[in-house]
Amino acid sequence: RLLELVDPAARFVHVASVATLGPGSGPADPIDESHVPPADADSMPYSASKIAGERYALEAARAGRDVVIVNPSYIIGPGDSRGGTTWPIRSYLRGHLRFIIDGGLCLVDVRDTALGLIAATERGKAGERYVLANDEGNLSHAEFFARVGEIAGRKRRQLKVPARFAVALTTVFPWPVSAGYARVAARWWYADPAKAERELAYTPRAVDETLGDTIRYVLDSL
Repeated sequence: RLLELVDPAARFVHVASVATLGPGSGPADPIDESHVPPADADSMPYSASKIAGERYALEAARAGRDVVIVNPSYIIGPGDSRGGTTWPIRSYLRGHLRFIIDGGLCLVDVRDTALGLIAATERGKAGERYVLANDEGNLSHAEFFARVGEIAGRKRRQLKVPARFAVALTTVFPWPVSAGYARVAARWWYADPAKAERELAYTPRAVDETLGDTIRYVLDSL
């Protein structure tokens, strides 16, 4: 609908996600723009919606529209008043996330993502994808929560459990996560921003700065 309403001559920047490109097969397989998602990627509702949206954007680009696509990784940062992506930090600091599983994510600062969108508008090439991520943000769940606990000064004990067990637990106990979220979290979402750094002059800040600012915001609102 937006493509139909926008001036056909205007530059259109579509915000997709690394969910359209991944997950990777493991921590040694970071997602980049050429990555082919596994066959079951569209069985995850979030990935399915993002894949469908990106398909329209790519079709428009092939038809001659000036469309650029960005694929952010897991966005966090200060100011997330609804807790849409910072809820794991809030739950961990409150002591509610006692279990973790294998798998990992790539953190990217919301402020760097916004700057990446501007850079894509100004310097991106039509029909191209750009992964907006942070090499330093590629962390296993265990590494992520350990870093949160260290920066916040509130280390919580967590028990690593098999992914299938974690999914089963979501149906028995009032967990902060759903079974679907647990299945997604059990995958590896590491990402490689090299193309965006090279072509857009995209430069993400240190991940500890992102975590520090995010944790201070969360602690102020606990």
